[in-house]
Amino acid sequence: MALTTEFRQDFQMMLKQESAVPYNELLMNLLFCLEKHKLLDEREICASKMLVHHKNRNGLMLSVHNAHANAATIVKVGADRSQLSNAVCIELATEGHAREINIQKNKALVARAKGKLAPVTGEEKYLSVGCGHTAAFVKLAKVGGPTPEASLADDKGMIDVGKLKRNPEFKAMIEKGWSWKVVPAIVDHEFPNFAGIAQKALNVNNHVAQKTSELEMALSMTELVSDPTINEGEADWKSMVIEHMQDRGIPSGEYADIILEFALQYGGGKDGSEIKFMHDVACHFGCSNVLGESFWTAVTKTVFADRTSMFPLLRVALCLCNLSASQVQDGIAKLLMKSDVARLAAKAQSAKAKACEETLVKAKAMLAALSEKYEALDETACLEPLGKLFVRVGLYGTDKGVAGRENKQYDLQEIQHLFLDQLTKIVGKQVNYEPWSVEGQKKAEAPSTESHSAVCEVATLEDHSKPLWIAQKAGFDIGKSIYEKLGTAATIERTFDIVSIDDDKNVKLITKFAYDGVHKTAVISLDCMLAKWHLTKMEAPVCLKIAMQKPPSLDIEHQKCVIFNAIYEAHSSAAGDSLQLWRKPDMVRTGGTSISVGALTLVPMVTMTGIVTTKCFNSVSIGKFAVGDKTYEFFITPPPKPAMLPGDPLKVADTAIASPFWFVSTTSTKSVANMEYGVKTVKGIDIPVLKNKVALPPYTGLCKFVPAKAAMASSIELETGAPKKKARSAAK
Repeated sequence: MALTTEFRQDFQMMLKQESAVPYNELLMNLLFCLEKHKLLDEREICASKMLVHHKNRNGLMLSVHNAHANAATIVKVGADRSQLSNAVCIELATEGHAREINIQKNKALVARAKGKLAPVTGEEKYLSVGCGHTAAFVKLAKVGGPTPEASLADDKGMIDVGKLKRNPEFKAMIEKGWSWKVVPAIVDHEFPNFAGIAQKALNVNNHVAQKTSELEMALSMTELVSDPTINEGEADWKSMVIEHMQDRGIPSGEYADIILEFALQYGGGKDGSEIKFMHDVACHFGCSNVLGESFWTAVTKTVFADRTSMFPLLRVALCLCNLSASQVQDGIAKLLMKSDVARLAAKAQSAKAKACEETLVKAKAMLAALSEKYEALDETACLEPLGKLFVRVGLYGTDKGVAGRENKQYDLQEIQHLFLDQLTKIVGKQVNYEPWSVEGQKKAEAPSTESHSAVCEVATLEDHSKPLWIAQKAGFDIGKSIYEKLGTAATIERTFDIVSIDDDKNVKLITKFAYDGVHKTAVISLDCMLAKWHLTKMEAPVCLKIAMQKPPSLDIEHQKCVIFNAIYEAHSSAAGDSLQLWRKPDMVRTGGTSISVGALTLVPMVTMTGIVTTKCFNSVSIGKFAVGDKTYEFFITPPPKPAMLPGDPLKVADTAIASPFWFVSTTSTKSVANMEYGVKTVKGIDIPVLKNKVALPPYTGLCKFVPAKAAMASSIELETGAPKKKARSAAK
């Protein structure tokens, strides 16, 4: 199918309005454009022909939980195919990358679902962007499979297809399908952002009828992150979940990342039990306050001074205080502020915060035990007393009881007794709790938690009672290295490895390294480790297999030093002080006085780096020397010529070496040479020097003989002291 130029222009113009037009309105315009250009078809399609578009729900595709939960809702209210108005799909491309990526993503999704989604058969021809969850369940129902929804399952936990088909409409959904709006594959190919717009509009469609609260969003995100088809499928699944919430148009979506973090750490586990509890309490008391980004951030990120606990239930209590508050400003609860949370978390309030958390923990434990004994104490009956307990404890912890709905500041013992009195009225007989009695409070309860070996993505309340889990959340873990903060940097002697963290909050340590091989052990409290110890990546020292090693190169360097000292002390003769150095070209000449035969001796002054064991250009041999069990020939190489200073070319830098020896020119005419090599012995070292073999008149250029074969390209032949042209043989 080919797309007309007119359609492309119209469609592209609409797609550019994505940021300016609401998604529902934009999708309606796009579908109308497709229909206008005869590119939108409507046909009855069986669910077995359907895959889900890989861009659906911002790349999350499908939630197994939602697929089965939606089906349970349909069965409960009665199936009606005409209500599936958001059934929009795109044709699956017959070939190419788009086809491969969609099939690959769907197969991966099915694999993670572990039987709760139907397999990819190869007969699929369409990709859902709306109504995908319903299609996915119906596709599974047709072939059979397990379901987590009790209302849909038989006694073996499998989908009870017979029960579903008792409803004629559901039977037709399974056997025939329902009406879908179908978009051609070429549209998806040429306009890849269409699918993203469509899925956003169709997914928002189900949520615009009512305002989604912060707690409802938290529950939705908890369900998503607990879904293995999402959590295991994408490395950046948290970002995908957050983006999905924001695209649904939820007002609190702007700070969905904070609420997600609260749900993961303090929400009560994969079932979001504490989030549900907060939601149920709010509904029971008719509270619909918005907590707002600032307060969510405070209750999520505040670190309590007592780091042996993360105070999950106390955080829930603080949220419930604001959910039930009458102080509201701009639609956001203002009873408790960020400062109230910070004050309760401070070191001065550590004992109070700990007492509040223990009260809430014991209350839940007591209710769990009593509900097994008294049928009257079911989940619904306990909701009101437990909700009031949480709010009262939160107000007590922040000293805001007078500002609460009861206008009274209770102490902790009064709160406990009020809770027991309410339970007594429900049960019909006196309810007592020994740990809250005077005698019980004198007894120390031993912890009864088990070790926890791994940090879960979604924290449960049980996790918060495990010392190892608490340590792991602070970054500490078995096998990690730590050192005590004593105002100085870590040293290997003060570095320990964590061996174990037991249920009594004892941390066993062993020295990371011992020079004598005898390690020391120590035991500290979890509280002490969290407060006074730091993690470190310091590695243990490594003992080499040798005590001392002197490589031959060191002996060579020593010999260079001996040679350098000899050269340094071998001063040139006094006649050298009258010489003149010239640049451009380089040469050395006598000054205004004559020099008699043999009166001039030039020493090759050089730095240490100029003494080498490899012959180089223009280098001079200083002889062979025995070094260790080998003999090496050493050479002296010329230092760089002194550079002329800018602005004053007659001067050179104070740090430059200016040695006349290296300025002597060369000639291939033996009779012209007025300098010849000789030897000057200093400290047993025969140093090559240049001496004048003839008398030198004033302003005479100095030159040495070099055979034509070895003449340097830069040498200057001198007869009468003036530069001459190079000999042809020398040039060659």
